[in-house]
Amino acid sequence: MAGTLATWTGRVGDAWHALRAPADGPRVAVSSVPKAGTHLLISALRRVPGVRVIPELVLGKVGVEGTLRRLERVAPYQVLVGHIVYEPRVAAALDARGIRLVLMIRDPRDVVVSLAKYIPRAHVGHRFHDYFTRVLTSDHDRIMACIRGVGGEHAEDGRAQPDIGTLFRSYLAWTEHHAVHTCRFEDLVGPHGGGSERAQLEALQRLAAWLGYGLRDDEVAAIARATFSKDSLTFRKGEIGDFRNHFAPEHEAAFREVAGDLLGRLGYAV
Repeated sequence: MAGTLATWTGRVGDAWHALRAPADGPRVAVSSVPKAGTHLLISALRRVPGVRVIPELVLGKVGVEGTLRRLERVAPYQVLVGHIVYEPRVAAALDARGIRLVLMIRDPRDVVVSLAKYIPRAHVGHRFHDYFTRVLTSDHDRIMACIRGVGGEHAEDGRAQPDIGTLFRSYLAWTEHHAVHTCRFEDLVGPHGGGSERAQLEALQRLAAWLGYGLRDDEVAAIARATFSKDSLTFRKGEIGDFRNHFAPEHEAAFREVAGDLLGRLGYAV
């Protein structure tokens, strides 16, 4: 009920903000690594006056052509949110439509744990749900699977899940080939999730400036106070560094093998 109410409230808020939207304004796309804080960022953007967040998409489900069709429909002050890996045709469509791109990232080790805890949840309907509940019966094995990847034979739709390093690199390719603003979960989560108020405010100010929203300081502060929410259906814990409570030495070794280079590249402590 709480999740349904939060969703309804968010939609009402989107409609109300849309009434304040100018006829022209920034068009935005958000690409988020799965379990990197997608709904945290959505929560912040929904509180920007005039902004409407439109339904989330997953590139693997709708394909490149489906993503291109959705990008064509992004209007001023709309935000399209999805797990959108880098693809040259998508990049060209962003440029053609003048759509500004935001990339949401998080410590890959926390992403691993969040995925391992998220997939088995009954209400989620994840394509690996059966495998993660009937075959992988321990958190230890699920965490290892999220690090090393899972073959398509274990998925309902036949699509494989890459290892965590390959998964992240498919998103980080945006930073190598296209103008993008990178937003870190650790900065955006604020004091309720183990971060700091100052980092959260600065992250929101940088985000607003990149997107051209022109927010006042008091508006940014109000958004920061309301951003963290436990009402999302995908919310589990929302804390920085939670992997330390779950990673065994063999997980650490496996992570170093497939994604050891990412921590330094992304600025996370080893």
